[in-house]
Amino acid sequence: VYTPAQQAEAFDKFIDQDPYLSKRRGQYAERNGAILPWLNQYDLSFIQEFFVNVKGKRNTIQIRADIQNFANLLNSDWGVGQFVSNTSPLAFVSVTAAGVPQYRLNTQTKRTLNTDGKSTTSTTSLLKDTFQYRTGAGDVWNAQLTLRYIFN
Repeated sequence: VYTPAQQAEAFDKFIDQDPYLSKRRGQYAERNGAILPWLNQYDLSFIQEFFVNVKGKRNTIQIRADIQNFANLLNSDWGVGQFVSNTSPLAFVSVTAAGVPQYRLNTQTKRTLNTDGKSTTSTTSLLKDTFQYRTGAGDVWNAQLTLRYIFN
């Protein structure tokens, strides 16, 4: 439970932290006006072929190393996607006897990885971030080594 003063302060900070909303303060947000931050993910691949003769025929041994999301291997802040924390910052609560609608500031849930590296802890707070970083398998780098034998 948050007081109206806490919600008003958190809402003001929420608008200030977002470049689009802070420029549109006191106005309607335009349709599709705010967009997700740009995401770059780079993959790296290296292939080496060796040729061998088997019974007079040329066969190929191919070794391939792939690293998906290579930039994330260099810096853990790179190549990580984001998602919208909450598409509706305000939630309708009720209408007063005088016919005035009442709203409350929505909350957001943030998940953090525990020190064991396996489990996560969720914390709920008043909405404060427009975007949060994703924590899926596609947001971290991964590597694959392939050995292939090509018969002629």
